[in-house]
Amino acid sequence: QLAKLPVLQRQVYDLVLKTTLAMFAGPYEYTETTIITQVGEALFKSVGKVPINPGWRRLFKTKSVEQGKDTLPEVTPGQTVQAVLTTPTKQTTPPKPFTEGTLITAMKTAGKTLDADEAAVLKDVEGIGTEATRANVLETLKRRHYLVTNKNELHVSGTGVTLCQAVALEPLLTSPSMTAKWEIALKEIGKKKRTPENFLGQIKLLIQKLLKEVPEQFAQNAYLQTQLVAQQQVEQKQQAQAAVGVCPICKTGEISDRGKFYGCSNYKNGCKFTLPKQWSGKKLPISAIKQLIKTGETAQLKGFKSKKMGKTFSAKLKLEAGKLRFDFN
Repeated sequence: QLAKLPVLQRQVYDLVLKTTLAMFAGPYEYTETTIITQVGEALFKSVGKVPINPGWRRLFKTKSVEQGKDTLPEVTPGQTVQAVLTTPTKQTTPPKPFTEGTLITAMKTAGKTLDADEAAVLKDVEGIGTEATRANVLETLKRRHYLVTNKNELHVSGTGVTLCQAVALEPLLTSPSMTAKWEIALKEIGKKKRTPENFLGQIKLLIQKLLKEVPEQFAQNAYLQTQLVAQQQVEQKQQAQAAVGVCPICKTGEISDRGKFYGCSNYKNGCKFTLPKQWSGKKLPISAIKQLIKTGETAQLKGFKSKKMGKTFSAKLKLEAGKLRFDFN
C-alpha cells in the first residue's frame, strides 16, 4: 500500500513516521569545543560542536544535518593538521535605512552605546525621549523636511545633513549622555539632593552658551557655509518649480505648496498671505488656487458643504484684502 502512494504522500508519511520515532529516540549528544590552531605565529580560533552520540539525528541523516556549520571534527591536543589559508574578497553593504519603527527602537535602546553608569540611567528611563514624545520628534523632523520618507524608509534630506553637521559643532547637542546627566539631576531633585532652581539655572547657562557659540562656529566653518548656500539654491529652485503664482499681497514672493496650505516665499520678510487647501469641506483644485492668485476670484465651484445644515452647495471664491470668502453672485 505504501508503494502505491504518490511520491508527495510517501514523503509526508515518511516525515511523520521519522518525527514520531524521534520523540522516543535517544538524545543527540555533543561536546561544545573550542579549537585553537596555530599557523606560524598566528592563532585561529574555532568554536563549535563535536558529536558524541547522534541519537535522534540518526533518523534525519542528510548532508546538512551531518555537516552543520557549527560542527567540528574530533581532534586531540597537539595534533598536526594541514592548514590552507585564503583571503576572502567581499563587498561591504550599507546598513539598512531606518524605518520609523526601527528608529524609535534605536532611540529607546540608545543606552547600549554609552558607558556603564550612563547606560544604566538611560536603561531606567528607556533611552532617549518617552513613548509619547519619540513619534512626535520624528513627525517634527519630517514636517520641517529634515527627514523624508521613501517606501517606508527614512532618509536624511540635504537640509537635514546641513543641520546634523551644524549641530555636530557642539558635541553636547548630539550626545545621549546629556539625557543621562539630566535624568540623574532629576533623580537628585526627587531625593532633595538638588533644587529645581539649580537645575534650571544650569540649563539656562547651557542654552546661553550654545546660542553664543554655535552661530559663531557655523559662521567660521567655510564648508558648512558653502553647503548652506548650495542647499538654499536647491530649495529656491524647488520652490520656483512648485510655485503656482506670484503673491497677490507683496507682489514679489512666489505662492507654493507648504504641506497643509499654500504660502508666500516672502514669509520670512513679513508676508503672511496663505491659502487653504480645503475650504468648507471641499478640497480646492490647483486650477482654482491659480485663478484666485491671478484674478482674485474663481469660477463657480461645486461640492462645498454647509457646517450648520450639512447640505452641499455651489459658489465662487473671492479674495478681498487677502482674505478668502464666498461670492454667491
